[in-house]
Amino acid sequence: MHRAGLGSRPVAQGRPRPGARGRPATARATARATARATARAAGSLLAGATAGLLALTACGSPVSEAAGGRLTTAELDLLTRSGSYAGNYSVLFHAESQLIAACMSQKGFRYAVGPLTAVSGSDEARIIDMDKRRSQGYGLYAQHAVAKTAATDPAQNSSAGPSGDPGADSVSDPAAMTNDEYLAQLPAAKQAAYMTALRGGKSDFREILIRGSQKVTFSDKGCEAQSRKALYGNLDDWITLEYFPQNVNSTLTGRVTKNPRYAAAIRSWKTCITAKGYDYASPDDAYQQIKTAYTTRGATPALRRQEIAVATADGTCAGELHLPALALSLRKQFAQSLSDADRTELRRLTALWTATAAHARSGVGR
Repeated sequence: MHRAGLGSRPVAQGRPRPGARGRPATARATARATARATARAAGSLLAGATAGLLALTACGSPVSEAAGGRLTTAELDLLTRSGSYAGNYSVLFHAESQLIAACMSQKGFRYAVGPLTAVSGSDEARIIDMDKRRSQGYGLYAQHAVAKTAATDPAQNSSAGPSGDPGADSVSDPAAMTNDEYLAQLPAAKQAAYMTALRGGKSDFREILIRGSQKVTFSDKGCEAQSRKALYGNLDDWITLEYFPQNVNSTLTGRVTKNPRYAAAIRSWKTCITAKGYDYASPDDAYQQIKTAYTTRGATPALRRQEIAVATADGTCAGELHLPALALSLRKQFAQSLSDADRTELRRLTALWTATAAHARSGVGR
């Protein structure tokens, strides 16, 4: 769940996985050993900047492009995960899931693939996501409830559905099971084999540096890795696409928050949420205070109700003031002054991203 203010994915969160039959949450512990979790632990979301000036056309042929000039709409979309990003991401996630399913089937395991997720609404509406706020708040209850369940009964950790609801009813029909539910009903030895087939073993991890400094560890074996190689050509490009834009985007946050227009909008947001009975300095303050409450009080029904109420009020005020749209506009403005090295790499990644999405739409891997 996005916080309503800055118009970009919160620094502590990885990209969402849409669809009711998404990747297994198993081991939300196992996932912590993957690339996303390693990057979070390093302290930023998102290598070294490349000196080459290569870009890919939609057909994948390299062409030369100067480092100067303004960033294009497509480049800004990838950097800020806005505009065309959502549609491309949905297509690529679905294509990757289909490849994983085929690979897992060859290894003797079922892997369900949900329908292609339709993308609608404005960037601001997707950032605020009032429907999710009204039902899940910021999504913190689900995270803490799963962690509590895992601590008391690790065997039940994988039974939570992709919605993160640890109380979801079990499903007895294998054909109707989510991937988490399917995995949960397997014997322990089969669960381990499933995860190895999906993500490789403990010795299958390697490292890469993002922007020359951030170390990211990821598995280069298993069906997920195999599918990403098929889509993106190699895992280094895939992992750089995952983290480089977010890393660069996060460097713009300070400039956004110090901007007078944004500061004025935050003051108006505070006035709005105070009128609703809450005392928070900013959307981030609201999120952090609820998050701290879970740490000190645990995942209680009362705190869940409070979380939903605060997140809904936060989102309502942000929407009325168009706070995410302002933040996104400022990010795109400030992005035009990125270093030549970052702009060159962003151009290369944008060409790869759009070409890969085009191939996925046509049903062709790279």
